[in-house]
Amino acid sequence: MVNLADFSTLRPVHTHSIKVNFIRKKEWDTSFVTDQKTESGYLKISSPELTSLDLIFFQERVGGFNRVATILEELSNRIKPNSLRDCAKEYHVISVIQRLGFLLECVLGKVDLVTPLKKYLHQTQYFPLVFNSSALLNPEFQIENDWKIIMNTSVEPDI
Repeated sequence: MVNLADFSTLRPVHTHSIKVNFIRKKEWDTSFVTDQKTESGYLKISSPELTSLDLIFFQERVGGFNRVATILEELSNRIKPNSLRDCAKEYHVISVIQRLGFLLECVLGKVDLVTPLKKYLHQTQYFPLVFNSSALLNPEFQIENDWKIIMNTSVEPDI
């Protein structure tokens, strides 16, 4: 377990067209954190699997589910299915796991990435939920997926 409380918080970076905000967690299992070499030393960054879960958790700060889907499309070739499952077990936010699995499988068509994740989810207790909690819900909704997601918005990656 790495304790990130000992590290200083990075200030946002602004350039002409890009704004980068850094998010820091207090503690996280070191198997999902890697060292990335930069010009000024090393940074601890999250693995692709932890990044994908955090993208769902912080989707409003990232720019919404369309942007998350775009990033996941690009990140998906670096995600390892079993590592995604193991990271999700440590994440403990079932709604995030449901939304990520649904997005990867039903929107992006990455069925091979979510098979272990789906098996793990079926071993837990999880309930139906809306995909986008800030969007309106159609009263005639149906749940037609293993993730128990009520799709109440359209998601279109920019790729």
